[in-house]
Amino acid sequence: LNNIALLPTSTCTEELLAASLGAGQTAVWRITSPKDGDTITGNIPIIGTASFDPAVVEFYKIELGIPSGADIQWLTLGETHNTPVVNGVLEVLQAEGLPPGTYYLRLIVVQDSNYAGEPHQIQITVAAP
Repeated sequence: LNNIALLPTSTCTEELLAASLGAGQTAVWRITSPKDGDTITGNIPIIGTASFDPAVVEFYKIELGIPSGADIQWLTLGETHNTPVVNGVLEVLQAEGLPPGTYYLRLIVVQDSNYAGEPHQIQITVAAP
């Protein structure tokens, strides 16, 4: 505004982000836990936000990426979900059944049979129990 920087006066929380769906914006999605680069063991909840207008968006899903040579094989974890989630459990990763190593998680929001935008992707390491 007139070349004056205005700093935000409140912290941008997941709830504020989800409430801020603007015109032409159909969804907000991200994984907040585990964090990109985390090492995990056992079965853990995948926490985050998949906030969308159910009249426009078909569903969200979490996929597990398993490195296979130069490629990544993507498998859907659990079911597809047609109910929005704000700062809550998106899915549960049954990591205890995975061999130790590097994996990827991605959150995809689907609208009109296409991605609503780029999937939110993180890399995790599954440690030996």
